[in-house]
Amino acid sequence: MYAWTAVIKKRETSLIIGFSFGSDLSCYGRLRYRRDKGRMELLRMPKQEITGRELKNFVTELQCALRDDVIPWQKTCMHYRSVEDEEEFGRMMDKVYA
Repeated sequence: MYAWTAVIKKRETSLIIGFSFGSDLSCYGRLRYRRDKGRMELLRMPKQEITGRELKNFVTELQCALRDDVIPWQKTCMHYRSVEDEEEFGRMMDKVYA
């Protein structure tokens, strides 16, 4: 799955990050990353329908990028593993071992 992220505000101990999914570039959703605690907080849901598991997968990938300090300061697209990827992998393996 693809997600769009943009750093909205940079504070001493936290970042406010806008995010959205798929073809929506609005970055309407909001997350707060607390650098001092290494924790992510959801402030506002994106406009798109998304499951809790998909959101968790996205946040996990984003936290890893933030810890490694590799998130750019401009709007950027990131690819992360989604539920659909796991299901497709399962179908592939079923065919291989059938």
